[in-house]
Amino acid sequence: MSNHSIEIELMRQDIYKLAETKPLTSLEIIHKSQELDKLLNTYKKAE
Repeated sequence: MSNHSIEIELMRQDIYKLAETKPLTSLEIIHKSQELDKLLNTYKKAE
């Protein structure tokens, strides 16, 4: 697992924590997850 993968996984966990503490709408969660996926793809291409 690269550092990028770990970093992204931590960000993903932050989203879930946020969702538990502050009721995010589904759209907000989907949007944040999509941002993470884009970031992940960028990192994958760079490696």
